Amino acid sequence: MDLTTAPPAHLQRLAETLWEERHLVVELLYRLTCARLLLAADQQRFVANAIDEVEDVTDRLRQVELHREGVLLDVAAALGGDAHELTLETLATATTEPWRGVFCDHRRAFLSLAQEIEETSEANRELASQALGRVRRSIGVLSGTDAAASTYDASGRQAAVPAVPLRLDRAL
Repeated sequence: MDLTTAPPAHLQRLAETLWEERHLVVELLYRLTCARLLLAADQQRFVANAIDEVEDVTDRLRQVELHREGVLLDVAAALGGDAHELTLETLATATTEPWRGVFCDHRRAFLSLAQEIEETSEANRELASQALGRVRRSIGVLSGTDAAASTYDASGRQAAVPAVPLRLDRAL
């Protein structure tokens, strides 16, 4: 497939679609970073909201990805080729300027964003796991099932928590 003969209007539409997708990927990274900060600050009450925002961006990103697939099909049809051959790497190397630079920039940005999202997601998983561990320990202390649980008595000495269930009579 000779990309040098691709209709400029099709390439323009593809470039605009990639910009839209790229903006959403940046927004996804932002939302994941916000979630990480909330987890790190132990602000559990806001984590559900952050997760909802991540899901919202992910849904919008899926819609743009579907649109991009349609645009790629149009470009491939105009060239008489297969849309699966139109990767960003191919577009960045086989088109002429100014498209070569545009697609090369998109490719570099998407690769960088993908790495950042992976790192942020891993940090979020670690922080969520730590938060879950703290919740489990707290429940163990309150229920008396945590054998290693201890506290301090009135004199400041470490004392074991009684292994009897506790009852909370009021909201914390």
